[in-house]
Amino acid sequence: MTDPPRHNAGFTLIEVLVALAITALAFGLAIPAISESLGRTAAIARQDAATTLAETLMVRVGRDIPLIDGNMAGQDGGLDWTLAITPWANEGDAVQHAGVTLHRVVVTVTWPGISRTQTQRLVSLRLNPGW
Repeated sequence: MTDPPRHNAGFTLIEVLVALAITALAFGLAIPAISESLGRTAAIARQDAATTLAETLMVRVGRDIPLIDGNMAGQDGGLDWTLAITPWANEGDAVQHAGVTLHRVVVTVTWPGISRTQTQRLVSLRLNPGW
């Protein structure tokens, strides 16, 4: 008696090589997109940190940062910041005559970006009763 012919149930070498080539192509296309996405996520996190720092400094003005005309600067977590307080005057401004002064407060936070320096700026007017 002769044995019946056997059929291989596995993959041929060509099939395995084609599958590996398709997988390598898919990874080759996906990795740059993932890398760009991670870079954007880091940039957004940096911008959020800059906004939070600027808001924090703005809230501190008049509390633990005196509302006195002048400039301050510093660094926090790799972010450079400046705070400028200047008198604000408008023609016919009745507030100036009532013993109350109005100040313009500008907080600027800068940090190095990928291609250029990034900036976040907040501007506000604050009343100083002059007591």
